[in-house]
Amino acid sequence: MSVSEDTTWHVQHEGGDNPFRWGRCADGFIAEWVGVLTVRTNADGELVSSTSADGASPEAVDKLAQGAGRAFAGWIAGRPSLHAGAVAVDGLGAAVVGPSGAGKSTLVAAMCERDGVELLADDVLLLDPKGWLAEPTESAAYLETQQGVTKRRLPVCDVARVKVPLRLIVDLRYGSQEPPFSWYELGGSERFAVLSSALLRFEATPQRWAIEFERLAALASHLRICAMNRAHNTEYVAAAADAIISRLLAGER
Repeated sequence: MSVSEDTTWHVQHEGGDNPFRWGRCADGFIAEWVGVLTVRTNADGELVSSTSADGASPEAVDKLAQGAGRAFAGWIAGRPSLHAGAVAVDGLGAAVVGPSGAGKSTLVAAMCERDGVELLADDVLLLDPKGWLAEPTESAAYLETQQGVTKRRLPVCDVARVKVPLRLIVDLRYGSQEPPFSWYELGGSERFAVLSSALLRFEATPQRWAIEFERLAALASHLRICAMNRAHNTEYVAAAADAIISRLLAGER
């Protein structure tokens, strides 16, 4: 896709798997994951077009368009997003955050194997600040089928279609303790730190930091945030998936 000459680029990231840049054009905003996807919005952040690059992997295009592409449009419109996997159960949302490789997608896919659990997001969770609703983004989990192999798209049984209130965030952390996993609820600055680490950012300026602080403080006061310490293996996954669902439905504060 050609980029119009009137585009003024504001942010460019050359490193990583997908070099990225975004800027302003005459009728709105544009974001480009070079060699994969270009997204355009109007001035209000409404998605206008999403166009794949020639030769781009359909899986890569699909994942970016559903996740980061929609997050960019939401960001322009004033809606934050988290690096998170998420599910919906009985009209309530639970999100799983943590660094790359922490096991977010694996745990979310395990939860989606349970009856009544719907996928909200594999990696990018878009939020609506009006009530802090979690909006469905990706429609499949992306998992390593073998260690060190690029993640592949794996369909799940049920995909959420409507926004649900986000009620629980679980921060995944590695530990060597027994049993295979343990919980503790976070308070004070730890809650804010978890949200800040998970926030999807397209620009870092003092003006943006002030907006982020206000939004994250409001979100932190709205829901429960827990840490889950677990052993560095996959044996905990099934039990941890059940524990997150149970805690979400228990509605504890």
